[in-house]
Amino acid sequence: MIGTWLSTGKEAPTHGDEAQINTWFENTDSCIWIDIDLSTFSQAKAEQLLKRFACHPLAIVDVFRSRHPPKIELFEEQVFMLYRGIQSC
Repeated sequence: MIGTWLSTGKEAPTHGDEAQINTWFENTDSCIWIDIDLSTFSQAKAEQLLKRFACHPLAIVDVFRSRHPPKIELFEEQVFMLYRGIQSC
């Protein structure tokens, strides 16, 4: 499953799903947050999506490691955040 938050122009972000990704690609004045839940989303599809966003190949490898500490990486046009095991009690 993918959850997204899309903000276009000066509007407040709207919650959605994978369908918002194409809107983001078409609108250069927008920002998107994408949350990929790997427990319900195939590895092949997630890898394809990350490549579409031009994520660094080593960052993509880290996504699929069974254990990896949380991390944030800053790239020229994106911020990559990896975290697992965070849940509400």
